Amino acid sequence: MCALSSVKNNRRTFLVLRLFPVFVLICAIAFQESPALATPTGLDRPPAANEIDYSPADGEETSVNPPPFVWLPSEGADRYRLAVSRSPDFSSDETVVWDDIGITVHVPTTDFEAGRWYWRYGFRGEDRTYWSRAREFFIAEDAVSLPFPEIGDLISRLPESRPRTYYSPEALDRIRANPEGRLAEIVEEAVEMAEGVLAREEELFPEPEPWGDGEKSRRRYVETFREMRPYTRGMEISAKAYLFTGDERFADEARRRLMHFMTWDVDGPSSAIWPGELGMDIAERAPRTFDWIYDTLTDEERAKCIDVLGRRIAQIHRLHRSMPFESQPFASHPGRMIGFVIEGALVLAHEIPEAKDWIEYTLKVLWSVYPAWGGEDGGWHEGVSYWGFYLRRMSWIVTELDRLGIPVKDRPFFRNTGWFGFYTAYPGRPQRAFGDAYEEAVDGWFSRHVGEILYNFSSLHGNPYFRWRAKQHGAGAAGPVAVSAYEPDIAPKSPDDLPHSRLFKDVGVIAMHSDLADPEENVMFLMQSSPYGSVSHNHANQNAFTLDAFGESLAISSGYYQTYGTGHHAEWVWQTRAHNAILVGGEGQTPRSRHAHGEIVAYEENGDWCYAAGDATAAYEGRLRRFVRHVVFVRPDYFVIIDDLESSGEPVTFEWLLHARETMNVDGSRSRVTVEKGDARLRVDFLKPAPLSFDQVSGWDPPLPVPEEAPPQFHLTASTTTPKERVRFVTVMFPHREATDENLPEARLLEAQGGIAVAVGGDRVLWKADGADEVRTGSDISRRTVEVIRER
Repeated sequence: MCALSSVKNNRRTFLVLRLFPVFVLICAIAFQESPALATPTGLDRPPAANEIDYSPADGEETSVNPPPFVWLPSEGADRYRLAVSRSPDFSSDETVVWDDIGITVHVPTTDFEAGRWYWRYGFRGEDRTYWSRAREFFIAEDAVSLPFPEIGDLISRLPESRPRTYYSPEALDRIRANPEGRLAEIVEEAVEMAEGVLAREEELFPEPEPWGDGEKSRRRYVETFREMRPYTRGMEISAKAYLFTGDERFADEARRRLMHFMTWDVDGPSSAIWPGELGMDIAERAPRTFDWIYDTLTDEERAKCIDVLGRRIAQIHRLHRSMPFESQPFASHPGRMIGFVIEGALVLAHEIPEAKDWIEYTLKVLWSVYPAWGGEDGGWHEGVSYWGFYLRRMSWIVTELDRLGIPVKDRPFFRNTGWFGFYTAYPGRPQRAFGDAYEEAVDGWFSRHVGEILYNFSSLHGNPYFRWRAKQHGAGAAGPVAVSAYEPDIAPKSPDDLPHSRLFKDVGVIAMHSDLADPEENVMFLMQSSPYGSVSHNHANQNAFTLDAFGESLAISSGYYQTYGTGHHAEWVWQTRAHNAILVGGEGQTPRSRHAHGEIVAYEENGDWCYAAGDATAAYEGRLRRFVRHVVFVRPDYFVIIDDLESSGEPVTFEWLLHARETMNVDGSRSRVTVEKGDARLRVDFLKPAPLSFDQVSGWDPPLPVPEEAPPQFHLTASTTTPKERVRFVTVMFPHREATDENLPEARLLEAQGGIAVAVGGDRVLWKADGADEVRTGSDISRRTVEVIRER
């Protein structure tokens, strides 16, 4: 390794150069070797669809210091070099070289000074070093300091005694000595749940037979892991109650279940490799159970657990390395297992030497390319449900690492991801769009889990808004971090002073609300135009929207997530026709494609009204020259949607889709559709184009695997009647309560130059077309893309 311990200033650099002439000679030779040349090595190649991009990107300003450096594998190279310098030719005295890097990620252990830097990577050939081109980056003055930790120091801080994770022995001694103390509620809940586990007197869960092929086998697999999860959860619950009380009844039950799982074949049906759910469940819960009841196990039982758990964690580590995760992280289950490896390695750190390698590799991944499905804005491409499933677990890992002095919580993603749940998963929201399981509500256990995530991040960052929302969800400190995340002194703060919309540009989601503080009166509009495309647990639904109002879902994504990849899921849920989007000549976007992506290209929050635009042109992979959906929310009364569409040359029909949970009332003569659900209503006025053909059907094609579990849904298509190359749909949507049906204003188009003007009652909404200098209607003139003139 050839590296400076710091590059804080020239004085320190010159001191190192004077003290280490051999170092100078080596580095001088390295930099005199050939600059980036055209070679067949794969240096600087563009990323494939399943690969991460280079980071920092050329010209990027980084928000963390030092930034993680990420590049792509080169054919024939198994060890890499990395150089960082103040000068583009790497001749500056402030130049650092790292050598013998075994993966395509490097995270320095010291900060850089703020300002302009350059980086390149390379590898040694037989007689020279091949270097990539230089990439420029900037470190912001206010960048968060986040150097990579020394793994040896981390392991040395772990106690030899047990428990090793989540609870220090000293904290447990205090809890056991004073069960009526400030943590009494947490202890009480753990004991009550564990008593319930004992009362059920459950038999040992049988190891399943090998999985076969076909839908029947897939259904058996799904049923098995769903039945198993409460059983493994009972194991963990019993172990935690033992920790808090010392009551060996709980330890005995946890041990009975744990040792049974230690007899299962690690490489059999419970392998963590695909399909993987049973193996992941064991890999997640068994290490902490072992850690927490360690003192009740015999030496033989301990040795058995160390062997089996070590093989399970090693299995996941090999999977990550074989992908390799650091350059191809776009896989859902391997991403979930990042936390399992970290926790399992911490539990086994003093018993298995390889655990140090597991921790180092996985923390580098966590520092650099995790999550694959989100960025600094904190969004989650796989949608609301999978954000809840995955971030609850990861919030435990981030909290535990923070307890151990590893502040990964300060990465921008972890600072901001709570806002994704805050804006898209408020308590009682009647759907979880977007992403798989979008048909479910934010209620019951899922609502509590969202609240737990927000509680944990409120404790990590002192965020009073997250604490307020967690309280709305009825959640507090829970799970393995019930003690370490417990921060009762953070005062909840209502979001009255927050913007009532938020853009998660990293995943192409815009959330617009009328009243964040009052879910029962809130109107929420969600639109997605994802740069990730239609992959993983998301769908071919760029520029699709959903709308909830007054506790009801009025515009939904349709279909049901019963079994992943089966006929209904693949041929309905994955397809554009299941969503409130646009078909072109009866065809939707390309499913299961990273290329079928979108982007939120405009966003403006004005308090009284909000505007956003999504560009989904690429999602149709050549069939369109343009599809930009413009949405204006004039709070709290109405939405104006302008869909600007142009085919790639041939005249086509365009179909505007709307889905609901109840039969829609269609008035074709007025181009008006009304959705009713409970006391909530949504009136949709189609102002342009005319005429339109309306068609409404129910059901799904193909049907559901288990139809009795699925309430009916209804699907409206508003189609142009004449093929055209270019069409603009202008639609006005009025969410309201039944009692205000007669008081809604009329919406109409106004004559306009340079764009479109819509009158809603006394309001005017002006939209300026691309290429126009201004939009004008009557005496109203605007040079902005969108202008709202309200009647006062």
